Amino acid sequence: MENKKVSILVPVYGVEKYIERCARSLFEQTYDNIEYIFVDDCTKDRSIEILQKVLEDYPNRKKQVKILHHEKNRGLSAARNTALDASTGDYLMHVDSDDYVSVNLIIECIDSMSRSSADIVVFGFYKVYSDIEIRQNQPDNINIEEYQQGVVSGRYCHTLWSGLVKREIYEKNKIRSIEGLHQGEDYAVMTKLVLSTNKICIISKPMYYYVMRNSILKFNKKNVDDTIVAYKNIKSFLQAKGIYGRYKESLRVYTQLLLCWLLNTCSTIEDYKYIDSFIGNGFPKYTNYSGLSTRHKIAIKIFSMHRYFLLKKYFTLFNYAQKLVKRAGKNIK
Repeated sequence: MENKKVSILVPVYGVEKYIERCARSLFEQTYDNIEYIFVDDCTKDRSIEILQKVLEDYPNRKKQVKILHHEKNRGLSAARNTALDASTGDYLMHVDSDDYVSVNLIIECIDSMSRSSADIVVFGFYKVYSDIEIRQNQPDNINIEEYQQGVVSGRYCHTLWSGLVKREIYEKNKIRSIEGLHQGEDYAVMTKLVLSTNKICIISKPMYYYVMRNSILKFNKKNVDDTIVAYKNIKSFLQAKGIYGRYKESLRVYTQLLLCWLLNTCSTIEDYKYIDSFIGNGFPKYTNYSGLSTRHKIAIKIFSMHRYFLLKKYFTLFNYAQKLVKRAGKNIK
């Protein structure tokens, strides 16, 4: 790879409790040719001050660091686009500023790219809770078509921070984050990246630490609206590439998984009715349950009967069971 430059893109907002750990894990990378771009999205806390103090401990990295500032708060997607526009690396990696990474992450990705001539390298991660870390491996021993279908369906990780991507994949396909989008933003970008190349290398083992800060699910109409936008955006992308028929079923599974996630956030009848208003226009109608787990099938069937009180009880029991299983270091599938 001849010491190719890697740009690490980091949006910063409200992370004063986490930014030091994140920054140190990045500055201590065993790969040298890295460009760090932090974007201050008008954070109201001491995040940038802490970041600058941490940087003092890494004098060899100072010239590699850019700290950019938005004039007003524009959200995660805009901060990622700002970092992308300012980057000059041959390869790009997104890192969320409340997370942290293995110090060998970049060099292992570069080595894998070199051996496989890949355009994208994806890797596993840990879900980091206050009391436990849950290992999430990337799928192993599958072909690229299976992996792509799994990303579209949401069965495999589709977060932007889950891979190192060759810059030209972004540029050739004009891929950018959708400004203003919160829920589904990662999916709308990572899915396009994965579908824009067949040269993908998978590192199964976890090397990224995803900090689970928001454990309480709360209903938000914008989350519903954003999910619809992300779905329609990917559908248009697939249609434009002439591959919608190949991925139609996987996209249906993804929207139904997201439907279940949104239903789990509901607390009132009005919340459920708001989601129900999008059935057939954003969420698929209840005609096909293939590709879904038993728990998702049950949730959608109860919802289709408009038994909202029963559905709330169902999710309450499931969430309690999930907490018990989490303590054993697992997730309910």
